[in-house]
Amino acid sequence: MSFINSSPIDKNEDDFFNFRHYAKKVQKIIQNNSDNTEPLTIGIYGKWGEGKTSFLNLVEKQIDLGEKVEGQKGILKYHFNPWRYSTEDGMLFDFFNGLSKMMFVEQDTEVQKIAKRITEYYNYIEKIKLKGKVGLATRIIYSLANVFKKKDITLDKLIEAINTKLKNSKYKIVVFIDDIDRLDKEEIYTILKLIKLNANFSNFVYIIALDKDHVAKAIGQRYGEGSEDGELFLEKIINIPIHLPKIETTDFKEFFKTKLEIIIKNLGFLDSKKEEFKEIGRDFRVSYFNNGREIIRVLNSFFVSAFAIGEEVNLRDLLWIEYLKVKYSNVFNYIKKYNFLNSEKKTITIVDFFGEAGGLGDSYEILTGESNNIIRLLFPDEYDDLLEQRLEKNVDYVKLRQKGLRVNSIEHFEKYFSYHMEGKVSVVKNRKILQYLIDKNEKELESALIDLRDKYNLEAHRFYSVIEDLIIEDSINHMFFYDFIFSNLNLFPKTEKDIFGSTYLLKMIELIASILDKNNNSEGIIELAKKLSLYHLCYFTRTIELKTAIKKELEKLIVRKTKEEYLGKPIPFFYDLTKEHSHYKMMMSLWEENDKDSFNKYIDNNTKSFQNILKLIRNFPAFSTTGFFIDLEKQNYEYMTTLIDVDLVYKRIEEHKPELIKKIDINYRASFSMRNRPSEQENVEQFIYHYKKDKNLLN
Repeated sequence: MSFINSSPIDKNEDDFFNFRHYAKKVQKIIQNNSDNTEPLTIGIYGKWGEGKTSFLNLVEKQIDLGEKVEGQKGILKYHFNPWRYSTEDGMLFDFFNGLSKMMFVEQDTEVQKIAKRITEYYNYIEKIKLKGKVGLATRIIYSLANVFKKKDITLDKLIEAINTKLKNSKYKIVVFIDDIDRLDKEEIYTILKLIKLNANFSNFVYIIALDKDHVAKAIGQRYGEGSEDGELFLEKIINIPIHLPKIETTDFKEFFKTKLEIIIKNLGFLDSKKEEFKEIGRDFRVSYFNNGREIIRVLNSFFVSAFAIGEEVNLRDLLWIEYLKVKYSNVFNYIKKYNFLNSEKKTITIVDFFGEAGGLGDSYEILTGESNNIIRLLFPDEYDDLLEQRLEKNVDYVKLRQKGLRVNSIEHFEKYFSYHMEGKVSVVKNRKILQYLIDKNEKELESALIDLRDKYNLEAHRFYSVIEDLIIEDSINHMFFYDFIFSNLNLFPKTEKDIFGSTYLLKMIELIASILDKNNNSEGIIELAKKLSLYHLCYFTRTIELKTAIKKELEKLIVRKTKEEYLGKPIPFFYDLTKEHSHYKMMMSLWEENDKDSFNKYIDNNTKSFQNILKLIRNFPAFSTTGFFIDLEKQNYEYMTTLIDVDLVYKRIEEHKPELIKKIDINYRASFSMRNRPSEQENVEQFIYHYKKDKNLLN
């Protein structure tokens, strides 16, 4: 397992961009020009990552291997990297020192003699360490005078002697210089001065790889007033400018495909993620990348993230997220930091990040270049106002996003940026749960759900999202799973609520009820309903819209369970209002409808204490979403009259608290405000007021 090698190529078989054809022509030019002893400087122009070094290597690798025409000189190659040196003296010293060593290894004795003398000269330079006005270039020239043993010599004669030796040599010296782009402006100026002034010898050919714009700007700052001055300077140095050949679309695609295949092989995901890799290939556009190095950087970044989280996400989406990270880090960081407070949201769109089209805010300004296309690829949207409602109704679309592990699914979004599964839904673990469902293995299924609930720190909405996905999963036996859920409700957290105040457990029960109702599964509905508590059964029944017979049977089941649980008990069912109580009125309504006599008797028996009367009346005011009862309003009283003998209740109040009856007269003023938080006795007073007004007893 390894990264993609980003080193420049030096073999023809690695040349995906077909640079070798042009490189051979450059080789031919140099070889065919061997009878011309004039110094020559060739510039290989290209931007960062476009392959300048690779092209340089292809020229260098086989420059002297072809057949020679009679009279052509041999080639001595010298590769010099100026990036290694921090001072001008160090750069110039090592240039000539390396040059002498290269010449020394040749079998030609004349070349070796020159190399030996140059070595002696550098040993001498190292010892004397001359300083002052005499520069290093001058020291080189006068030290070489000792090499040629000439006492009466001028600078011009010395240069002429050096050039004569080189002209008579059987070799042309080709110097390859790379990485000029990495130098600062002083270092760039030094290396170009070396080429044009200090080592501008006959039979020398310099081939320099550089970013013309970058170098011109640096030289302009050092030599003149701007890039134009730098370009003029370069024109004096570079005799032949050669721009890298255009990379054809098919070659670029093949390069991406081949490098991606290396990643696939290294990850070992091919079998389970084959379609996702195919999708990457379909999404690829040449315009997304400027050069091959960008492709390698994106794929290597993708490799690291895929190794960490690849089995839990969609690899197609992950690659383009990594693309944004490498090429458009501001866009990546913007969406990475985005917080989706609405945990009920299923699908994320571009609108969620940047707002509606036509109301483009400042955030849209960061979508430069291809980042706009990538964001729309990952978070598609049709820009209609009813998008959320449309997506919510289109269960298949939402399900597809979730099952596909897409980044625009709220269940999977955070994985793409956190690279871990702590507190998140694990697809790998879900596959095991799904298999237990298919196999109807209750024991393993129970154990897996307990692990999912307790071991992985899942937030309640994520845990229930897993269950909801399984409830609508096509490949399982639904009745087995529904029966398992209703028989093991203790496995599921009961109190956690969504942003609308509904518990996730109730939502799960209602989802199962709606599916059974939609599928017209009458027998299944009744059998499952028998397993539910009164509280859950009320919500289950409320969701069912099937035939009257089935609905009636469920309602009778509620009444039967109510009687079994509460008849003969000292505390009435409507008494405890500290827990969920919204179903109490439904129980009263169904009991009154199906067995009015026993219901009236139950109310009669349980309103003989004033405390019970307080609790009974307290069931009828609305209950605020913020957790408190509000006033008993007229419509609440009117509904109460349809269920309960209000005359009996009024009479019992009169027996226990006659002073309250006297207190409420025509001057009584109840708050009847949503901001009011009345006590239980105030609700009773409001009941008395409505009753007296209804019976024309106010005076």
